Amino acid sequence: MTQPGYKIDIMATSLDAACDEYPSAFRGRQPSPMEGKSLVPILHGQRRTGHEIMAWNCSRGREIRTGQWKLVRHRDEPDRERYEISADGGEIRNLASSFPLRAQKMSEQYETWRQRVGAK
Repeated sequence: MTQPGYKIDIMATSLDAACDEYPSAFRGRQPSPMEGKSLVPILHGQRRTGHEIMAWNCSRGREIRTGQWKLVRHRDEPDRERYEISADGGEIRNLASSFPLRAQKMSEQYETWRQRVGAK
């Protein structure tokens, strides 16, 4: 049973394990809503509702994952790489040119995410 998660799930998991809730206000401020999802059900061998998309931006590049598909754009390079993780876990076969419309849609989803969270 594969159930991916990523770093934003750590806070949600910690709060869930501590039986606590994410604050709606803190020191007079309104924190952004928490987007992470608890991993506690997975730790108990159960299923959880996963993320529709998982996106991140780091010094090495940008990535977005939707279901079993992952789109990668290395830092400062215009070309994208696309992988079907369920069939190619080692990310060996770049399928971007085989599925250009899906790659474009994922690029658009990444851009929407990037603008929403203020990533560079």
